[in-house]
Amino acid sequence: MAYQHGIYPRSEQVVAATRGIDRGRVGSDAVGRAFADDLAAFVRVQKDAGMDFFSDGLLKWQDIFRPLTEALGVKPHTLVRWFDTNTFFREPELSGRLATPSRPDGVAPDASVPRPRVTTLPSPYMFSRAAHTDQDRNGLMVALAEQVLRPAIDAAVTAGAELIHLEDPWLGYSGIAREDWTPLADALKILRAQHPAPRSQGHAGLPCVLRRRWAAYRSAAETSC
Repeated sequence: MAYQHGIYPRSEQVVAATRGIDRGRVGSDAVGRAFADDLAAFVRVQKDAGMDFFSDGLLKWQDIFRPLTEALGVKPHTLVRWFDTNTFFREPELSGRLATPSRPDGVAPDASVPRPRVTTLPSPYMFSRAAHTDQDRNGLMVALAEQVLRPAIDAAVTAGAELIHLEDPWLGYSGIAREDWTPLADALKILRAQHPAPRSQGHAGLPCVLRRRWAAYRSAAETSC
């Protein structure tokens, strides 16, 4: 099963356009065309590579958390290096109780992406560990699964996603304590719950995909412990 997960790099054309609109040099139409050209090129690359599922590359996402935290109405926090790479993300500011989220922008796959489609979201474990918070991180992990990630999965599946990829380099990089496994299992159980879409649309396979992800998830992490 081959697919491209995560955020695909933006072209120089898109970078120039987004900088240009920030400085008042170009309009929103130029930015929209640049993103559309990038998406069309990315779809061609996936087709040429023979991918089994197609992604929109999350080209408009600044980082893997941002649209989800913006849906909560919270501001991004400190700029942090993404592991040992030359890329960065803004810590999600998740102090206090989670707000009721609005529907996050960009979760639903772009309509121009061929089917079958894949959507990438942060895992609840990584989300809770990357956040700047004063809360118990395991409690936050379960709350994020229930209040943020599950609605995002439902929105993506309704829009045609047939595979959900949970991004989690955090677990492999930092490991996981034994006492954190049960809360993680509880969080993933929320995400694995059956989506109420008709079987004829292909959504019935979604929980099985997440079960396979969980088995691989735990096996890899236990090896690193």
